[in-house]
Amino acid sequence: MERLHATSGDCRIVAAINVSPESFYGGSVLTSPQQIADAAKRAEDDGASMIDIGAMSTAPYKETQISPEEEAARMAMAVRAARAATRLPISADTQRIAVARIALDEGASVINDVNGLRGNAALAELIATRNAGVIVMANDDPALDEGGDAPIQVVKRLLNDAIVRATSAGISRDRIIVDPGIGFFRHRTRPWDEWDWEVLRRVSELRELNAPLLVGASRKSFLGKIADGQKVEERLAGSLAVAVWCMEQGVDWLRVHDVRETRDVLRVRNKLMG
Repeated sequence: MERLHATSGDCRIVAAINVSPESFYGGSVLTSPQQIADAAKRAEDDGASMIDIGAMSTAPYKETQISPEEEAARMAMAVRAARAATRLPISADTQRIAVARIALDEGASVINDVNGLRGNAALAELIATRNAGVIVMANDDPALDEGGDAPIQVVKRLLNDAIVRATSAGISRDRIIVDPGIGFFRHRTRPWDEWDWEVLRRVSELRELNAPLLVGASRKSFLGKIADGQKVEERLAGSLAVAVWCMEQGVDWLRVHDVRETRDVLRVRNKLMG
């Protein structure tokens, strides 16, 4: 897992591939090995630097739970198909240790835990033992005390705690990526969409954590809220605007559903900047 900071205006793309029919964006859902292989190869050709595979949706506003056995079967099939089609590193989006183990066995090299390893010491130990990379996300908790802090300060505190959990388990600092959890804070004192906008406005402050920074804002609901309930299928333009903003703030990785379009808009921005 390469440690990357976007100090020179570089920004890498993570291609989201979902095999979970319950996912919030149906356009990203694939169900057969051939579809997954084709999508992984296309993502590599289009300029992605990593594939992120989700076998169970983590959208906090939907009923998405499936059995561990179903998630493991989906993940194994998807990672196997993608691994055969691309040389890119593969990240497995899961909170379950059995699913993570199967993903690593099939060729994944990164685990993406939306819970930031919170309450999951065994998963952290597995990642360390397998010398894998980890994406730790800041996630909401109804019991979380904001303490009067601004959203970006709350997120920074959660991510710092996640880094401590990871390193305490033996995960090397250069194998940790942090994610501010856009779309996951639904129990705060301010409206969830305003929380997301505020975090994005100040996202550059998370570079103080000295870890590569990933943002996953592609087609998420805060973009629809600003556009009078715009449907997920109509949020590409907003997603691209956020991508350019994130690049300019020094974000290292963008997790997106639309690789080629994101690549093109970032290339144009760089060309204009000389």
